[in-house]
Amino acid sequence: MKDFVSDRYPPVQERLISIIALIADTEIVSQNDATLNIAQAIARPGPDVAVFDVRPGLMEELQQLRELKAKNHSPVIILLVDEPFLYNRTKLLKGGADFVFQRSYQFENVRKLIEEMSRGGH
Repeated sequence: MKDFVSDRYPPVQERLISIIALIADTEIVSQNDATLNIAQAIARPGPDVAVFDVRPGLMEELQQLRELKAKNHSPVIILLVDEPFLYNRTKLLKGGADFVFQRSYQFENVRKLIEEMSRGGH
């Protein structure tokens, strides 16, 4: 399974990459410095899963993602949020995210989800 990781905080991005790298049958196909929008970032590498943090301008990016999903295969989108009360989870899910996790206490859920997907689940 191919995975794309993008987080504006380098230590978090490195931690995600190291966790995902330990999962069997996974490959980090790309990572970025969070300067590209979601649709641009995932268009080239063709990942199965893309992990992003919530950042300014995200709702516009999710509109582009919805359009991309309507046209062709797109990856499972996992969003990490810092402050769950600042973002409406339902709005993010309707916007195109497949999963939304709170970064500080649900970080491990990203690993569990990708591990399950690599075994053919979900």
